[in-house]
Amino acid sequence: MKEERVIIEKIQKTCKAGAAVTSIVKIFCAVMSVIAILAGIFIACSTRINELMEQLIASGELRTQDLEALESALLGYMLEEGNFALVIGVELIAMGIMLICTAVIVHFLGKVFKEMRESYSPFNLSVIKNLKVVFVLVTLLTLSNSLAIALIVGIAFWCVLQIFEYGCEQQRQSDETL
Repeated sequence: MKEERVIIEKIQKTCKAGAAVTSIVKIFCAVMSVIAILAGIFIACSTRINELMEQLIASGELRTQDLEALESALLGYMLEEGNFALVIGVELIAMGIMLICTAVIVHFLGKVFKEMRESYSPFNLSVIKNLKVVFVLVTLLTLSNSLAIALIVGIAFWCVLQIFEYGCEQQRQSDETL
């Protein structure tokens, strides 16, 4: 029984550190998302960048081939039209949205750490509920990059959830026995 208590204390100590780190990361992501979105709006509405980019291309310091690596056909079209500011602004706004998604994921992950730290066991329904939210959001975010990777991530997360649900059931049975 003492060994179990030592293991639980280690988990709680680790979760305390995890909760602190997730709080810092969440604040950082929230601040950076606001900065990215505001900068994106400001830059998208600016014409000065378009003028500077056209000068760089005209002088040969920047080649249009260097800009062809953009993945989106829409962004490529905007570049062909010479609307560089809009392209940069849209990219910054998209980055800000991704940072907001990351902050939400980290928020729920922090709730998992907090619950595990305050509980006598990591296997409880509140932890499972918050883990489900984290896992679904991470899988959806991964889906924006690759269907195959999102499928693998989703299956791996589902397996971890099954382990936690099994542990929760074992914990419930143990509590009833005592």
